[in-house]
Amino acid sequence: MKGRLVVMDGSSESERIFTLAALSDVLLGRPLLPELRVTVRPEAAGVQIRVENGSVHASVVSRTTNWVEVDLPSDHISDVQPGGFDRYEVFDAEGRPVTPGRATRVRFYETLVGPLERISGAAILLRGRPPADCCRFRSHVLAASGTEVAGDWSAPPVAPTPTPGKSAPKPKKRTR
Repeated sequence: MKGRLVVMDGSSESERIFTLAALSDVLLGRPLLPELRVTVRPEAAGVQIRVENGSVHASVVSRTTNWVEVDLPSDHISDVQPGGFDRYEVFDAEGRPVTPGRATRVRFYETLVGPLERISGAAILLRGRPPADCCRFRSHVLAASGTEVAGDWSAPPVAPTPTPGKSAPKPKKRTR
């Protein structure tokens, strides 16, 4: 009986771009799509951005098609720190390139989104606190299979507000 042998480089699954789980999906005819999970968290001085690929499938290698874009309050950006992303660009509300001081959108690019990869540490620093309803975001990635995976504008989950009349419990004093 004849068979085929598949050899994969890398001493562990975490070192491979094409994993055994991905091979299994190919053989079973499952979709071969990255699954971006975007977290946009407003903080006192700005906005933190993290992305996680929840899939064993990678994107194509591209400097322009794999990105996460964050929409911000009108021209309040003081600085952008790309963190684990490869680069960023800034735009106005119409999508035109502008200087950071006039920008209302920041697009973070990642050349290759690897299997189960986590990209963190990106920050958009603002002049003043971000508003409570900040900040819409969307993502776009081109799967290695050639399929585009694009998300529409989404808003981050609203932070729960404390119930009126109830105060936080006071810490207990330690006695010796």
